[in-house]
Amino acid sequence: MTEAAPETGRSEAAAPPRSLGDRYGSARRPTPRWVPLALGGVVVVLGLIIAYIGYRQFGPKDIDPEQLGYTVVNDSTVESHFKVTRTHPDQPAVCFVRAMDKDGNEVGRREVLIAPSNSGTVELKVTVRSLARPAASDVYGCGGHVPPYLRAG
Repeated sequence: MTEAAPETGRSEAAAPPRSLGDRYGSARRPTPRWVPLALGGVVVVLGLIIAYIGYRQFGPKDIDPEQLGYTVVNDSTVESHFKVTRTHPDQPAVCFVRAMDKDGNEVGRREVLIAPSNSGTVELKVTVRSLARPAASDVYGCGGHVPPYLRAG
């Protein structure tokens, strides 16, 4: 004796055939080949821009001062010892040296002319007068634009 299949109320012949596209939606179109190439190009260009900005901001400077030390001479004077390295030593430069009190406040400042020389690095000792007892000294910065009142001659 054969057993009959249970009836579910549907006829196999009456149901329309179903495909995967009908069941899950149509397949995605493949990404055009130029899209990953364009995105890669954008990433490379952005990387180059960031590298350039980083180099300009943190790379070697045309005029680079380095504090070597200082000596407090008395209650109104400090002697600062520093060196300046320039990429163009044949051009004059100016450095700002300051005296600071024990709290780090600026109590004196001096502009120093760095005359043209044959050497890319020069060492200087500069005396800075102060309004209060100095506790330290540092080179605030250097630049290539020398004011006319500092130029020799």
